[in-house]
Amino acid sequence: MNKDMISHLPEDLIRKILSFLPTKTAIATSLLSKQWRSHWMSAPKLRFDSEDYENEHDENFSKIVSESFLSHKAPVLESFHLRFGLDKVDPIDVGFWIGIAFARQLRKLVLDFLELQESFIFPSSLCTCKTLETLKLRNQILLDISSPASMKSLKKLHLSYVFYKDDETINNLLSGCPSLEELIVDRSDEHTVEFFTINVPSLLRLTIYDDNSEKEFLGYLIEAPSLKYLEIDELRCKLFLLEAPELVEANIYGVPAIISSEFHVSLTSVKRLVLDVSPLKVNLWFIFTLDFFFDNFFLLLSHCLFILLICLMDRLYTLLLEISSINWCI
Repeated sequence: MNKDMISHLPEDLIRKILSFLPTKTAIATSLLSKQWRSHWMSAPKLRFDSEDYENEHDENFSKIVSESFLSHKAPVLESFHLRFGLDKVDPIDVGFWIGIAFARQLRKLVLDFLELQESFIFPSSLCTCKTLETLKLRNQILLDISSPASMKSLKKLHLSYVFYKDDETINNLLSGCPSLEELIVDRSDEHTVEFFTINVPSLLRLTIYDDNSEKEFLGYLIEAPSLKYLEIDELRCKLFLLEAPELVEANIYGVPAIISSEFHVSLTSVKRLVLDVSPLKVNLWFIFTLDFFFDNFFLLLSHCLFILLICLMDRLYTLLLEISSINWCI
């Protein structure tokens, strides 16, 4: 006699299984057996993708998400992930759903906007969640924050190709995150920001990818007294000023201005440094002896990089230099 094993799985295991599924699939599991009919309603994670509802037989996406929230019973919501376009969603509905999620002590919010020609305005009134620990905003989301945010528990903030109304928006967002430990900023061409100011005493990890070549953008002003890890890639701005006395590791890639007088980074505390800067690639590890390994010491001097490193770092023990390519100007 065959046993219905799926109906007798422990409830904790069922909830864990459902937490890894898109909510559309989780709801569909209610057809597996009577025991599964209501389990999705207590799943700790909700994930909706409007592209999963392209079939002409599917109901209205906004209606499905709204009804799902009304049916969902979990008192604490670990995460809400929404991937959407304005052809499927009314912006008012998005604010409504996020408000419900915040009321359920939401821990993680991910908004992934699908439109390329339009922007979604993130409701500034929602920058007040006391339980939110992770916030990820992606693609063409416009931030317009006129007063300081209040996200006291936020530890991770990822801003990927979002837009900002002005410099004040950035200041108001970051000043309202006193527990922030990780910040990732991905930027492309935009003309509304002059200085991207990051003044976060609690920040431990900072990653910046920026190929913004707009002349209106002048640069980064960063004050992070607790920063341990820094990664920079494709920086094209005119000014980069970093105050991070506790910095331990720095990875800098594709930054033409690394030897410019406008690139001000204190590296006196760094124990591991990776520089990949055309035409030179440098890897540094701090051990216990001072050894030089390079093909031609004169080439290093001719690019002024050795002088730069010696001046900026007083804890240099080992220098390993790999010259990947050399460009001569005659």
